[in-house]
Amino acid sequence: MPQARFLIVTRQLFFEILIALVVLGIFYWFIGRQVFDRAWAEIAFRQRYGAEWKQHYAEEMHVTAEENHKKLLVGSSGMVAAGVLSYLIYRQLIPKQRSRRRRRRHRHRQASSGQPDDRAE
Repeated sequence: MPQARFLIVTRQLFFEILIALVVLGIFYWFIGRQVFDRAWAEIAFRQRYGAEWKQHYAEEMHVTAEENHKKLLVGSSGMVAAGVLSYLIYRQLIPKQRSRRRRRRHRHRQASSGQPDDRAE
């Protein structure tokens, strides 16, 4: 009977991890797309209009360059925060594997000067 209980816990953990990954994937896709679309649009305006790019950007995109920079900062910070959060979730759900290597005790060598070692007595 313990095996069946283990399988239920494993399936539940699997589906929890799967749901978390799907939700985080959707979040990364949505926020990442917004951030990169805004960044590429700004780069395109800078290349196309030169020094007057801010005026054309505000007219066509209906947002000032400063507001766009704030949105880029918030979106980028959100992506970093989601990455840290996903790492912390991963560390909580997946237990750390212990190494099977044993530590060897350090053995002291005898002095090579020909004098007996004090610890031997």
